[in-house]
Amino acid sequence: MVVLANFLIDFLYYFVDLGVEIFKLVMVFIVFFGMKRIVVRKSLIFNLLIWIIFSFIWCVKSQNPFFLLLYVLFIALELHMLYSELYYKELFSKGFWALIFINIIDAMVYKAASSVLVYFNFENEVLTKIFTYIIVLTFLFMINSFVKEKVQFVHKISTRQYIIYLFIGLADYLLFVYVCLIIREMDKKGFALIISIMVFISTLLQYGLIFLMTITNEGLKVQNHLNQKYMNMQQENYEYLELREEETKKFRHDYRSHLNSLQLLCKEKRYKDVLKYIEEITERLNGYNTHVTVGDGFIDAILNYYYQKMEKNNIKLKLTGKMTKNCNIDMFDLCTIISNLLDNAIEAVVKVDKNDRYIDITFRYDDLMLYFNVRNPYIGELHISQNVIVTKKVSQNHGYGLLNVKKSVELYNGSMDIKTDNNIFEVLIALVNKNK
Repeated sequence: MVVLANFLIDFLYYFVDLGVEIFKLVMVFIVFFGMKRIVVRKSLIFNLLIWIIFSFIWCVKSQNPFFLLLYVLFIALELHMLYSELYYKELFSKGFWALIFINIIDAMVYKAASSVLVYFNFENEVLTKIFTYIIVLTFLFMINSFVKEKVQFVHKISTRQYIIYLFIGLADYLLFVYVCLIIREMDKKGFALIISIMVFISTLLQYGLIFLMTITNEGLKVQNHLNQKYMNMQQENYEYLELREEETKKFRHDYRSHLNSLQLLCKEKRYKDVLKYIEEITERLNGYNTHVTVGDGFIDAILNYYYQKMEKNNIKLKLTGKMTKNCNIDMFDLCTIISNLLDNAIEAVVKVDKNDRYIDITFRYDDLMLYFNVRNPYIGELHISQNVIVTKKVSQNHGYGLLNVKKSVELYNGSMDIKTDNNIFEVLIALVNKNK
């Protein structure tokens, strides 16, 4: 009976320990890769089953020489179940990075917590673990709260920067251990403990600040890129308008000549030629009035920029609706949403037969919400997971484009829905019309 009770206690200990480990990994994926998790019932059951099996193995073979291998296997299986839409290469690289990062932080925090408990004569494995859980999770939650608005830029951080960040963490850990060894030899244990805690806190703060500075820098780069892109859109739109204005002036200059020609044709009773002449004039007039507008100068500049790209690629544009005059969405976020949606749409439509190329764009609004719909044909197969395209044939930029749209939408408590039916791709965006 005593043996069974001890086994159940050990099982519960490892069950909680492994559960916290997975929770920390998910937190790292959210904070550093912007990947939230929506667990469906099927994957939840499999995750729980793997969790229970490995907790049992830990109880039976806690001193197994293959402990590290079993630990890595457990993490790999859990991450595969949680992020099954990721390719193995991406899952391996992100999971491996997250695992090293967590173990560096864990080791540092565990060392600090152990030192504190030893000083107060409360040395205990379980108690040290609990302190470690609390501090590590608090650290991750604090970073997450700081990067919540900037997390859309995190996935753009280069692999080199992530590797450098790991080396900084490893150097911090080794430095902290070295300081602890020096402090252990000091006679004044209270003073030594204070120094140890100060070094530990400053190390964690430095680690967090380096990451925040990195993503802020990346955020500024992305914002600068979008600002430059919008300025180019405006420039091309102005040039487009100047060209149309010049053509309109030429037509007005020839206005009397056209009337004289029509009058002459009528006198000669050449009515078929009159009709043909009028059709030619009407066609030219329609050409002069192709300026795309939804009642908002900023969005008009973006739409006209892409309209010219559509014309060059024989893509028909169908635009319906208007924008509200009281738009509270940041221009930066509007540019992110609309430009990415149209970039993706044009990229897909140019692969379609020339006779079937079109893009439908709809703008709607009410007292609270703004709505954007983009609809276009595509060829091939698409697989959608959590409103992200996960088909291997789709370009990486296309996937990142929708991910950026999704994150900008979330800033305004909005929603993004993707529908695919009969090779028609449709993105429906809804935004709460307020400042983020």
